[in-house]
Amino acid sequence: MKLQVLAGVFLALAAGEVYAEAVNATCKNGTIVRRVELAPGESPGGCSVAYFKETENPGVTQVLWSAKSGTDFCKEKAEGFVQKLSGMGWSCTGSLAGSSSDATTEAPAGASAP
Repeated sequence: MKLQVLAGVFLALAAGEVYAEAVNATCKNGTIVRRVELAPGESPGGCSVAYFKETENPGVTQVLWSAKSGTDFCKEKAEGFVQKLSGMGWSCTGSLAGSSSDATTEAPAGASAP
């Protein structure tokens, strides 16, 4: 029993360390702004991918994916979604847009908004 509790605490602490810095991307297409954020989930050690349509629906959060344990699933989904936005003409910056928080991912303009 103690081992299970310690394992749960460890996972919770590990998840907290993963998100000590913002793990997100801000994507722009003209004046339209979208944000993708990797956040801790409801379960200890879990995660979620939140999507914000900052221009159209300020203050509204959509959870696109979530996992009860581990963060790799959410990180892969978030990075893939940012790549999809970039492929549709959005200019994305932030830690999910590349290897550093200053990274910018751009694709040819002219694609529609998701």
